[in-house]
Amino acid sequence: MHTMSLPTTNRGVLLTLWKLGGPVTIQILLSSALALVDTLMVSGVGTAALAGVGVVGRVYFVLGMVLAGLSSGTAVLVAQYAGARRLRAARGPIFLAVLLGLALTLPMTVVSLLWPREIAALLSPDAAVIDAAATFLFWSAFVAPLTAITSTLGAVLRSTGNTRLPMWAGLAALGVNTVLNVLFINGNFGMPAYGVAAAAAATTVARIVEMIWLTIALKPGPLLRLHAGLRRRDADLVMGSSGPLMLKEIAWAGGILASTLIISRMGEKALAAYHLIVPVDGVMISAVVGCAVATGILLGHALGRSAFGEAADSARRMLRMVSRSAFALGIVLALLVQGLRHAGWLEGAIDPVLHDDALDALTMLCVGFGARAHNTMVTLGILRSGNDSRWLFQVDLCSMWLVNVPLVAFAALVLHWPLPAVVAVMTLEEVCKVWLFGWRVKSGRWLQKIA
Repeated sequence: MHTMSLPTTNRGVLLTLWKLGGPVTIQILLSSALALVDTLMVSGVGTAALAGVGVVGRVYFVLGMVLAGLSSGTAVLVAQYAGARRLRAARGPIFLAVLLGLALTLPMTVVSLLWPREIAALLSPDAAVIDAAATFLFWSAFVAPLTAITSTLGAVLRSTGNTRLPMWAGLAALGVNTVLNVLFINGNFGMPAYGVAAAAAATTVARIVEMIWLTIALKPGPLLRLHAGLRRRDADLVMGSSGPLMLKEIAWAGGILASTLIISRMGEKALAAYHLIVPVDGVMISAVVGCAVATGILLGHALGRSAFGEAADSARRMLRMVSRSAFALGIVLALLVQGLRHAGWLEGAIDPVLHDDALDALTMLCVGFGARAHNTMVTLGILRSGNDSRWLFQVDLCSMWLVNVPLVAFAALVLHWPLPAVVAVMTLEEVCKVWLFGWRVKSGRWLQKIA
């Protein structure tokens, strides 16, 4: 296993970010793009179906972020072990992370199978939305534990510098998901139409394909022998690295879910328009996530070999390049979206009832894209590489629950502002955190060797 050196020039930064982050970006970009296609196909079933699938999707989003905290914390350990040329020592933590992920997600499977309608009733007061959400919950019951396995194995592979293999596994899953959706959601090519149930079942099958691909790639022999090498220290490392990150993701993603539930109280139209732009938002942020993952891999390897000065310099350089580019791109995209809105070129693709609100809300997200890109680089890439997770948890807990959620609730439920204004309020949290995250990076307190 070779260690990766840090780039020392702007050209080197761009080449390295593309080499490591490109496959991640492609995977996320295609996933988000296909999610948009799925959303448009589900919207053909009706706005209630779109809203129901969207609100359940936010529950899975919260659970997925918890799993992302677990897999990210494990990946930090693996990256530092790789930098120190001690990759064999990472086997125990990897196995424990998979077991912990299954323990966290299997309860979701049980309640989705036994009480889907009761869970759906907690997510929306609308009867039609409850029906759609309950159907989606039942048929996607096994998605959560499958995601627990695939997210951990994919993150582990990426942390060693192998970003292409998870990309191919993800692309295979996306291909299967898309084909099944096209055939069975609306009943194309002579196939029966199963609506929301087809969308859920397709997602489950796609996760199974991805899990099989990653498991074969990691070779069954070493995976089956992992339990023989478990140590108490492995458990301490996994919980010390992943525990605060999981709490951070719960605080942040729980706030996003709370904001979504607040928007659901604005009515079916607002909720459907909001979920229409969520996949577009995923496409926008995909390139930044790829850069952040690449940054985390590089810095983790550097910290593993105690190259603290190089890590600090490279972190500032990569953060500056990505955040400035994202700010300029966000402004251009905001102008483009407004041009499309007023030209009416998307009226055939978007329900006329949702058209204006969805595009105006998307414009607000574009304006705040630079701030979100800056914060994504810091949280997913720089601070996580040194496991500065406790500080991240404290910041997200306070900013989300003391600032974002109360302001969104006040704007939506008290002032009765329209959806675009509420989305603008949601972006304020990201803008407020830019200075705070920048200060943390400059302080160097994240420069830690933990493996």
